[in-house]
Amino acid sequence: MPTLSEAVHTYINLDRAPTTNATYTQILTRAAVSLGPDRDIRLITTLDLLDYVRRLHDGRSPSTVDLHARVLRGLFSWCVTLGLIEMSPAANVNVRVPSTDPSKSRAIPTAVLRQMIELASTRDRAILLFFADTGCRLGGIVTLTIPRLNLPARSAMLHEKGDRYYWVDYGDTTAAALTAWLAQRPKSPSDAVFIGPRTLRALCHESVASMVANLSKKVCGQAYRPHSIRHWVGETWAEAGESVYTIQGKLGHRHQRTTERYFPRRSSKLAEATQRRSINHLIDEQDASCKIIEVDFAS
Repeated sequence: MPTLSEAVHTYINLDRAPTTNATYTQILTRAAVSLGPDRDIRLITTLDLLDYVRRLHDGRSPSTVDLHARVLRGLFSWCVTLGLIEMSPAANVNVRVPSTDPSKSRAIPTAVLRQMIELASTRDRAILLFFADTGCRLGGIVTLTIPRLNLPARSAMLHEKGDRYYWVDYGDTTAAALTAWLAQRPKSPSDAVFIGPRTLRALCHESVASMVANLSKKVCGQAYRPHSIRHWVGETWAEAGESVYTIQGKLGHRHQRTTERYFPRRSSKLAEATQRRSINHLIDEQDASCKIIEVDFAS
């Protein structure tokens, strides 16, 4: 029977999107090192996995730990399918992710983002503006290539989550920042738009995430993630009155429900519509029981 590291190696080399494989590799390599890479896959127990997941909570959000648990469940379910083990020890390894308050913003504050852009280097300024203008995911930045960047048309084709390709648009400010960076970009065998000055290779997810976190921490003392800029796009567009369908297209959401989180349930338009469709006509205006009584709560 294979060892844990052998099973992990085979599993992470299955045909998936490159970004998904990168995530699986990071998560499962960490797990194998912690659990014992040379252990027989059949000897990994539920208690082993529960203890490992418990330790993951230190310094990580519940949603991140839940992602690790889901990837582990996928690995061991695959082992069951192949007949390597009879039952999955990860089947009951679950993580409770607390519900988030829908009224609480997940977007980076505008003032913080503006100061980050002012402090950023030429390359990082282009990255931040591209994030803020397109609302793209982190994967869209690190996989963006020069052939798929159309500066005259102010557009670019992104390769993102789920192995999807789609076009995004941006404005003159972002185009100028991209032009300035490309004029300084070192020569490289890579056709990636954003490369490291030393490696001359495409920036990895961790490099871009660290840049955003470090800049935001320098500005306000709090480390924001790149996805907070995507939330900023959704929230600012919603506040400006753009429709849910427009924002869904802008952010490339498959499902409208994902986009609806940027729209407060108690919006002013909903309140106005409720007043227009008021049920007051169902009640006799002379009915004393329906009179509005003003109460002074301060007394």
